[in-house]
Amino acid sequence: AAERGRRWAEALQLIAESEQRGLSGSQVAVAGHNAAVSALAHSGEWQMTTLLLQRLRQGHRGLELDIVGISAASAACARASQWTQVLALLQEGRQLRIDPNRIAMDSAMAGVVQSQQWAVSLSLLEEMWMRGPAPDTGIATAAVGLCGSMVSPALALNLLDACWERGPRPDAMLCAAALRACVRGSVWAQALPVLAEMQRKEVRPSVMSLSALIAPRSSRDRADADWALQWLAAM
Repeated sequence: AAERGRRWAEALQLIAESEQRGLSGSQVAVAGHNAAVSALAHSGEWQMTTLLLQRLRQGHRGLELDIVGISAASAACARASQWTQVLALLQEGRQLRIDPNRIAMDSAMAGVVQSQQWAVSLSLLEEMWMRGPAPDTGIATAAVGLCGSMVSPALALNLLDACWERGPRPDAMLCAAALRACVRGSVWAQALPVLAEMQRKEVRPSVMSLSALIAPRSSRDRADADWALQWLAAM
C-alpha cells in the first residue's frame, strides 16, 4: 500500500515500529524496508533512497539488500541521471548474488543513455550477454543509437552484427538505429548490407523508419538519390 500510494513517510514509520518491537531482522522488517525504498523511488527521492539502502549495505540489524530494493533504487537514480549510482547498485547486487531483473537493467541503460555514456552502454550489454538477463530489443536499440551518434557508424554496425549473433533478434527499430548512424556519418554504402540482411531475415522497416531515413536524403544530390533508390530496391 505504501508503494502504490507513494506514501514513503508511512513506510518509514513502519520500519521504526518494527524495530521497536524487535522485528528488525524479520521478513516483516525486510518488507518494510523494501516498501520504503520503492515508495521513495517512485516519489523521486533518490538521495533518501540511497541513504535508506545504506542501512541495508551495512547489514543493519540483519537486513540485506534484495532485488526489490535494487530495481526501485536503480529506477530512481536513472530518472535523476545518477548513472554512476545505477551501475554501483547493479554491481553490488552481483556481489550479493542478486541477479538484476529486466526492470533494473532497463533503468541502468536509461540512465547511461541519458548521460551519453556510450562506453558504459557497451559494458552493460556485454554483462547482460555474459551473465543475464538477456538484453531485449529496447536495450539493444538504445545502445546502438547512442554509439552511432556519439562514436561512429562502424561501432553501431558492429553492435548490430553482435545482436544478430548473440541476441536479441534485431527488429525494424534496432536496424533503423544502425541505419540512422550510416546516414549521419554519410556512409551510404555501409547501409546497403544492413538492408540486404533485413531482407534475408524478413525484417521489414516501419513506414516511420523509412520516412525518417529517406526524406532527408531525397532533396540532396544525385549520389544521395541513387543511394535511396538502391535502398528501396534492396527491400
